[in-house]
Amino acid sequence: LGVQPFGKEASNRTKSLLSSATKIEIEYDVGPKTDKYGRDLAYVFVDGKLVNEILVREGLAKVAYVYPPNTKYLERLQAAEALAKQERLGIWSEQTDTVAQDTASVNTAYTAPQQSAPNQNVAPQQTWFKN
Repeated sequence: LGVQPFGKEASNRTKSLLSSATKIEIEYDVGPKTDKYGRDLAYVFVDGKLVNEILVREGLAKVAYVYPPNTKYLERLQAAEALAKQERLGIWSEQTDTVAQDTASVNTAYTAPQQSAPNQNVAPQQTWFKN
């Protein structure tokens, strides 16, 4: 598939958020902690702000592939996505609207390492983002 629309921007924004953070937290929901490919399903917080929500709100990611019971922040994410769509930001902009709605993929902004624990503080030298 190659790079998704606004994938580079999502990657750069995530790197910026993580590199400027004084506190990074990883939170798992109540359901499975990994998907069928072994990728962590987690919420990432920087300085108390939900990175997932920031990326969705800025039109750099979309809400997709959410399966109960991992729905703790679903309403927040859907509200952020609705605003991004309304303002035609990022993947919802006019030139990429069709691609954003038709693609089966989603920009994945982060993958937490397997050994992470809920609400774990991250040491600055650890790599928590790979593109």
